[in-house]
Parts: sequence; C-alpha cells; structure tokens
Amino acid sequence: MTMNNNAPERRPTTIIRRRRRRGAGVPTALVAALTAIALLLGGVIGFVIRNLTDPLRGELEAAQARISELEAQAGASGSSSAQWGLESDSASFSDFGDLNAATASTDGTSFWSGANQLEGMLTETGDPVVVAEFEGGTVTSDEVVEPYNSRIATLAFGFSGGDESAEDTLQAVLEELVADKVSYQRATELGLTELTDEDMTAINAEAQAQYEQQKSFNAVSVDTSGMSAEEADQAVEAYMRDDLGITLESLAAAEQEDYWRQKLYDATVSAVSATDEEVQQRYDELLADQSQRFPSAVEEYEFALSSGETIVYNLEGYRRVKQILLAFDDANVAAQARELTDQIAALSPDADFEQITQLQEQLDALYTDLDAEADAIIAELNGGADFDALMAQYSDDTAADFEPVRSQGYFVSANSVQYAADFVEASMMLEQPGQVSTPIHTADGVHIILYVADVPAGAVALEDARDAVADDVAQDKAQAYYDEQVAQWVAAANPQYYPERMQ
Repeated sequence: MTMNNNAPERRPTTIIRRRRRRGAGVPTALVAALTAIALLLGGVIGFVIRNLTDPLRGELEAAQARISELEAQAGASGSSSAQWGLESDSASFSDFGDLNAATASTDGTSFWSGANQLEGMLTETGDPVVVAEFEGGTVTSDEVVEPYNSRIATLAFGFSGGDESAEDTLQAVLEELVADKVSYQRATELGLTELTDEDMTAINAEAQAQYEQQKSFNAVSVDTSGMSAEEADQAVEAYMRDDLGITLESLAAAEQEDYWRQKLYDATVSAVSATDEEVQQRYDELLADQSQRFPSAVEEYEFALSSGETIVYNLEGYRRVKQILLAFDDANVAAQARELTDQIAALSPDADFEQITQLQEQLDALYTDLDAEADAIIAELNGGADFDALMAQYSDDTAADFEPVRSQGYFVSANSVQYAADFVEASMMLEQPGQVSTPIHTADGVHIILYVADVPAGAVALEDARDAVADDVAQDKAQAYYDEQVAQWVAAANPQYYPERMQ
C-alpha cells in the first residue's frame, strides 16, 4: 500500500517480526529514525570492521556500493533524514576517508580522528596470546579483534546508550567471549551441541525463511525490467550470491553453527512461566500506559500495532482490513506510475482539467495487465474462493507473510497517519465487514481490499489479551533467568582476565 509521506512510514514490503514490548514513552519518531539509521549504518560498521581486520582493500568499492544501495532503498521507502531532524551532511558516508589508516588514540578513549576516521580499533599483529582463561578453556587475542572493533564502531556511531572507555569495552568483550565459551561447555555437557534430524529440519526451515526475506529486501537493488518472474527471481539470487555472498547454504551454515545457543536457552528456561498475579500486574501496567499514551498520539498506536506490541487499549474508529496487492513487475513502469500520480496531484481539477485527463489516460494504460489480473481474482472471490488463500497465492505484499499482519491485517481509521490517503479512503469506503473493494489503483499497483472486522474501542478484556500478556511476561522472566544462570556458570569456571596483554 502507498504510505503517507508526511508521517513515519512503514511500507507493506517491510518485513515486520515479533519484537519485545517497547517501554512507555519512547517517541515513535525516534524509534523509527534509529531503525532507519541502523539499517544504513549497519553496512558502514561492517565495512569498517572488515577493513581494519582484512588487508583486502578491494572490498572498499563493494562496501561503498552497498551503502549507496541501502541509502537508495531507504529513499524509495519514503524515509527522509530531514524528517527526523538529521543533517544531510552528517549522514553522508563519503567523508570517512581511508578507514584502513585509522589508529588508536593516545588516551585510548577517543574513537574519532580529525579526519573522521575511527580510532581505538585493533588490528591483528604478532602471535596470539592468552588474554582470558577459565576452567576448561582460554580466550586468545586474535579472537578479540572482531567483536572489539564491532563494539567500538557501535559506540562511535552513537548506538551504545552511554559512554564507555576503551578499557571498559575491552573488558566487556573479554567477559562476553568467556561467557560464550563457558555456555558452549555447558551445552556440550547436556548433549545439546549434537544436531538431530529434527534440529536440521528446523535449521533448514529457518534458513529458507531468512533467504526469502533477503530476496524481498534486496530485490530493489536489481533492475529486473523486461524479465519474467522466474528470470527476475534468478537475477536477485545471483546478485545476493555474487555481490553480497548470501546463499541458502550460507544462511543454513550460520544457523547450524549457532543452533546450540537456542537449544541451551530453551533447555535452561523450560520451566519458566508467568503466574496469574504477574499477568494481571503486566496487564494493568500496559492498560495504564496505553490508555494514557495512545489517545494523544495516533502514530504511537499504529506503530505499536504494526510492530507487534501487545495491545490492551484500542482507539475509536478503527477497522481491520486485508489486501491483495498486485505490484508492478517492471521498475520503470512503477516509476512512471508514481511520476504521473504526482503530476496529477499537483494540478488543479478545474484549471487543468484537460491536462489531467491526458495524464490520467497515460496512467490508466500502465495498469492494463494488473487490472486484468485483478478482474480474474475478483471473479474467483465471487465464485466463493477464500480471500486469505488468494492473498497467499497472488499478493505482492510481503508484510502479510508475517505477524501481526498475516492473521489480523492492517488497522485503519479515517485518522490514520501510517498509510496514504488513497489506501485509507478505499478501506473506509467499504460499508460492512466481509465486503471486498473493486480494484484500487495506487502508485504501488492495484489493491483489492477486504473489510475484515471493526476494532472495539477502549480496553481489551484481560481474558482476550491473556495469552499475549503472559507471553510477554514469560519472555522477560526467561531472559532474566537465563542471564542469571550464565553468570553462575561463569563464576563457577573461575575466569581470569589479562586485558593488558592486548597492548
């Protein structure tokens, strides 16, 4: 669906995954801005780390090209650095210079030089030495370089949440590496590092899901104009393989390497659950927060809905809708549709009637193939076909592959700020649940919208929200319990740290 460019956008092709409850009072704009920045700078941080630990300077061009692509993708999705109050110059990655020449500052606490280069990073020199030891294992200096540089880069780009000296960073990295190795020992003792056939099935399924997500995300970086659907799919896969090093096999290998961690976590927290008293307390906290926060901030409510936050208070006037989106296969045609739509919107219906008519004829011609496909789908619906089944078969809205959109759809009202006016208007024109719209044209393609149900306003009864609230409580308790157990395992291993050996 087309997004409103005057609000924090979330396009339907954005993959939304279940996330932990966000604390009360965090500004939506800040969360969305940091998400967009993290997406862009993730490529920068990865490049910085690799460039300082890998002498192959040929990766410079590839990294810079990928950064440009990510910037372009963010622009295509409607993100605007100016919208979030960021200076365009500060978001430019071309000013970092030759990062391979970065050196540690003399005081060990500064991460930037006068030339905008990261300082304080480590390089691999000399033979590895033991920098931490514990009962049954050691950590050597060569194992520290990559995680340390990653943390330094995170600090430098301002995602740390606080100040941290180089010494503190090094100590924290050593402790994390020890904890990871001690945890692996624990997993080995429990027989959790050996993968079963069931494990491999789960690993391959997760790798396949990740691969499809990567394909959806990276499709915008590949010009598939004039290609068939199969050819376009192959082109995206070739780009991922050759330019990004992403294959189904590589994702499965990464999952397989780390799978013991999930098995250890699950085994450790298997007995953790939420009590009725804890669920009631969390429900009361959520209701007090949301009933105070949402009425004065529609964007907060809609962001919470789309990001999977547990909702116990709904605003008035909302309905749930689902859609079958038929997007343009040709990027050039999509660009033409968007340009013509913008031109028509800028004209006066009275003064520019003839020009609007001409432009509208050009615009309508672009939808010929999509309209024919939409008419065929409408015919199937009229014949009794299930909307969800047709949505899974035909829709290009990848957000519907994930919760909460998959099961609940989109929450829309006349006052929605998250979606563009044409999508909101089409959704609100439907008169009763179960009604399906005629094909709707937007710059994204053709939409067939189903009015699913009204959303009851006000507090959601505890019984209706109990499962979701209990899941939130159990997740929080499980994570806290697991962290406590890891701390106990590490303490029992009597760790000794020698950060001075990294000098």
